[in-house]
Amino acid sequence: MQTILESQSLVGTGLQELMREMLARLGEDPERDGLRDTPERMGRSMQYLTKGYQENPEEILLGAMFDVAYDEMVIVKDIEMFSLCEHHLLPFFGKVHVAYIPRGKVIGLSKVPPESRRCRSSFRIASLNSSKPHKEAWH
Repeated sequence: MQTILESQSLVGTGLQELMREMLARLGEDPERDGLRDTPERMGRSMQYLTKGYQENPEEILLGAMFDVAYDEMVIVKDIEMFSLCEHHLLPFFGKVHVAYIPRGKVIGLSKVPPESRRCRSSFRIASLNSSKPHKEAWH
């Protein structure tokens, strides 16, 4: 079976063409009725799921920081989150809990997207060092 991009370089190839090629290499006919628009949908989906690469996480977090005059522990439970597994590019999702001592500032978690929209290891997310949330959670 000859694949669509077999003789072409993949450099400069758009997501839609890459998705069409992937379907063909998996043995599917990307031109059949049920799959004709799938490469475009897959491309849009991957762009959405990886949108975090075009966002500045520090800017987002700084825009969600507020001054406070108390230092009691802040606890937020059951925050829905999702990301893509960096090993398989499959989505994973769940709920996270955050607890921290404000030290003069709190973060408005409703202003922070519930997903990193970058490829992640679920083990890495689970073991984030809370002293570096703006660095580790987004990069």
